[in-house]
Amino acid sequence: MTARVHVDANVLVHGEDARDPRKMVLAQEWITALFDSGRGAVSIQVLSEFYSVATSRLKPGLAPEKARRVAGERLDG
Repeated sequence: MTARVHVDANVLVHGEDARDPRKMVLAQEWITALFDSGRGAVSIQVLSEFYSVATSRLKPGLAPEKARRVAGERLDG
């Protein structure tokens, strides 16, 4: 049996935060590996927190449409 791994909002935010390219790439690789393997899990609360941070606290912030698309990919994944 393969355990599911819950992904925190901070990891999703780091995957979109271009201010630290090294951290962004590492987060993206980890997120991709988890969800491609079917082990990644994320809650609606985490997606809501990601959207809020990504659109209002990131500098530059994500456009609302992009933040919804990223959150939707994780929800579908």
